[in-house]
Amino acid sequence: MEDMDQTPVQALGASEMKVAVQTESLEPYKEAVLSDCEKMRFGPEFCDLKIPDLKTLRLAHKLAEDAGKEFAYVTPPISNPNLEKIRGSLSFLDKLGSIEVIVNDLGVLRLLKKYQHLEPHLGRLRVYIPGRCPWSQITRMPNISYFSRKRVEQIFYQTALNYEPTIKFYKEMGVQAADVDWIPQSFKHYKELVQNGTRLSVHTYLVPVAVTRRCHTARLLREPQPTRCPRPCLNKAYRLKQETVGADFFLNGNVVFRYSEPQRDDLKKLSNMGNVEVVVTVGDLAEAVTERGLERTIMGLRGEV
Repeated sequence: MEDMDQTPVQALGASEMKVAVQTESLEPYKEAVLSDCEKMRFGPEFCDLKIPDLKTLRLAHKLAEDAGKEFAYVTPPISNPNLEKIRGSLSFLDKLGSIEVIVNDLGVLRLLKKYQHLEPHLGRLRVYIPGRCPWSQITRMPNISYFSRKRVEQIFYQTALNYEPTIKFYKEMGVQAADVDWIPQSFKHYKELVQNGTRLSVHTYLVPVAVTRRCHTARLLREPQPTRCPRPCLNKAYRLKQETVGADFFLNGNVVFRYSEPQRDDLKKLSNMGNVEVVVTVGDLAEAVTERGLERTIMGLRGEV
């Protein structure tokens, strides 16, 4: 394991799609809101110790509003001690009008039914996709027949939302949109969801492979009191070399990511689906992995470079 270094990325190209920028802290948000994106997504996706206070949330919303951009609030899995903090955030946002809330916790999804103006949007942690793990890890066993491999592959790249009872449950809860990851082998399954009326937000570059309640980074750095964590993940990440499957991963906070670089042909397939937006996460890890600034990343996703 070593400190995060930079990894090159190639130029992209595709017809224009809506671009949303996501960040969990205010400083990169202030810069990102000036970019050529259509939507700002603010809030922690994975860790409830990073839930912003109302002053910070109010400022984030105002910055997006002043810039003429859509605003969405990102919420993580919630522990009981932070439930009231989320209630406060939702009550505040509900008074501002129609706002999309990205939900990674079933309890928060149920809470949203009490708020008239908040629109539930299913987060990545509520959309199970086996294909987030490396395919080589699943198929490294010897003597797997071709047909068995193809049958496993068909299941491996589906999402939980491709299972009819699951999507029915979420739609009954008011969900009309969901987050997924940049997994090109899953695109045909994403297309089915779009055709059935689900709007998709596709996260680029960093795919979460493993997420834990107990923070990997805090344990690695031997933080004595995780509930009072100084949040080193805001400015530090690690590259993990996994020799067994021959892949590199990236540890940031309580999440292990793998890298998935958008390619020109895949961008075209995604764009042709319609009703799809791409999400760019900003922060130290994202910048190191993509080796480019936000504006250039957005231009690449639109085929302008």
